[in-house]
Amino acid sequence: MEIEKLKKWFKKRPVWLQEATKRTIEKGALKDVDYEELYEHCLNEAKNQTENSDIVIPIDQLLSPEKSNGIIRLQSIGSIKGIDALSPKEPLSFGDKNLTIIYGLNSSGKSGYVRILKHICGKKTHLPLISNIYKSAQQEQKCAIEYKKGDELKPKEWHVSEQTISDLTCVDIFDSECGVSYVRNENEAAYEPQILSFFSDLVKVCEKISAQIQSEIDKNPTKKPAVPPEYNATEAGKWYNENLSADTTEECLNKYCSWTEDNKKKLAELQKRLAQEDPNKKAEQIRQKNTHLRGLIDNTSNLLESLSDQKCMEINQLKTKCVEAKKTAKIAANQFKTASLEGVGSETWKQLWQYAKKYSEKEAYKGQLFPVISDDALCVLCHQKLDEDAKIRFKSFEEFIKGEAQKAVEKANKSLEVVIQNLPQILDQEALKTKLDAIGLQSDNKQIKDLYIELEKRKKQLISSDIQPNPIPLPSFEEWKEETEGIIEERERKAKQYDEDAEENNRENLLAQQKELQTREWLSQQVNAINEEINRLKDIEILKSAKKLTDTKEISTKKSQLSKKLITEGFINRFNTELRELRADRIQVEIAKTRTERGKVYHQIQLKNTKSQPVKAIDILSEGETRIVALSAFLADVMGGNPSTPFIFDDPI
Repeated sequence: MEIEKLKKWFKKRPVWLQEATKRTIEKGALKDVDYEELYEHCLNEAKNQTENSDIVIPIDQLLSPEKSNGIIRLQSIGSIKGIDALSPKEPLSFGDKNLTIIYGLNSSGKSGYVRILKHICGKKTHLPLISNIYKSAQQEQKCAIEYKKGDELKPKEWHVSEQTISDLTCVDIFDSECGVSYVRNENEAAYEPQILSFFSDLVKVCEKISAQIQSEIDKNPTKKPAVPPEYNATEAGKWYNENLSADTTEECLNKYCSWTEDNKKKLAELQKRLAQEDPNKKAEQIRQKNTHLRGLIDNTSNLLESLSDQKCMEINQLKTKCVEAKKTAKIAANQFKTASLEGVGSETWKQLWQYAKKYSEKEAYKGQLFPVISDDALCVLCHQKLDEDAKIRFKSFEEFIKGEAQKAVEKANKSLEVVIQNLPQILDQEALKTKLDAIGLQSDNKQIKDLYIELEKRKKQLISSDIQPNPIPLPSFEEWKEETEGIIEERERKAKQYDEDAEENNRENLLAQQKELQTREWLSQQVNAINEEINRLKDIEILKSAKKLTDTKEISTKKSQLSKKLITEGFINRFNTELRELRADRIQVEIAKTRTERGKVYHQIQLKNTKSQPVKAIDILSEGETRIVALSAFLADVMGGNPSTPFIFDDPI
């Protein structure tokens, strides 16, 4: 065996296993403290926290000659109680040699002794130990056995309920059951070299650490709350049930477990939509409110336009014209009352005035409107310069002739009256409150209410006779209008959703959306438990990684490779030798390795040179062939070990 190759093989194994190998070679049987420390080594390696990987393994010790802990010799068995019908007066002595053949007459109890020995020595092919069926009273099943270990005599009272006596597991026993087993079944090699036994011990260490890890896994079951059954089919429910793992990220948690005001709003909206029996009607109601709300916006805009600063200026100008027209008319009327001559305003006077006008426009002041009352103008009748009173009289006389002074008053009054009458009606506060309620706005909306109060004040200013050069300022309308336009847009979006509900009949889709949101709301309430579960899964992940480090496949494979050279080849050669010695080499059988499992090597007797389908040897061999082949296999098996251990043959003839 190339020891360097074996050392290199061990160096490729997990670090904790290298440590276990070192301890097992140096100490033999490991203690509890060793297993505790190896368990911690294995966990640390799974966490990538291994500190020392430079472990020197004393492989050479495995290849040194095996040391015996003392030759085992069976001495006697007696004091048998409650087993078969055995009740010997004297113990059965095995002599002082290592080969014992039990023989005797039929029904003398040979097989009973062998059955007891197979139980004591831990043989797999043992049969149950039955009480004496010819006695009614039940007896305790026990016996006394003596054996030597080296020079030390070891007497022991053994009870059927007890385990195998470990010192006696080396005893080899051959009987009919053992013989049939060799031919019928695949069997583990009875003996193996120290190096292979060590691999078996190493497998047991791995299995013990693996069992401890599994125990820790089993002691840490999930405590996450079960998702309500109605949420199992949702995306969030499936994530929670199937995809929650040690690798779950914060981003993933936020995606499925956060619960925002927007989520809450969407859920409430969905619930309202689902509660609505007629989505068409709901959409119509929303749009009716929007129509009325749009009407309020338009009405308010019209009010602002009708009562704008420009409109106030126009009305003030009309009021001024009215005042001036009335003043002019009053002056004209006063001129006639204070005239110095009689007959002013008579027909003769009017004719005189018309001739004076004709003369002024065609001769004296050609191209200028009569009367000409400029600073250098002269009276067309007396050719004297006009003073201020004369100018006023001339103008009043002309307006009187035309009747325009009164007409101007009437026209100014009419214009002002028309404008005042065309001013829009303004909702009072009670009517405005009712309208706001009807269109779904808060009735205490201060901004719009204050605007209407100021509009009403401005209108009262305008319809009064007083001229108001500085109208009452109005609050801003644009901010409220922008907010209200947003409300209209949001309502229209909802109306379209109801349209879609009606057109597509997608109630199932809405229910699915509702359940998805409800699931996420539920998950948001389980965040602490989910975080605990993720931490638990991380711990389990480490334990599982550690358990993988205890896998025995590589050890079994290596043992299988070694056993081919150290066991199988020798076993086959010894078997063939035994067949020849027993003059049965004509029988077409062979020993073949069938498998290696958990470091154990199994062999089975097979037919050779068969031409048809595989057939079991037990189905072809005669009774005599079966016995001689079984005996050859048994001898080949036990001769591979220590030939100084006891051999028990149950009537082999």
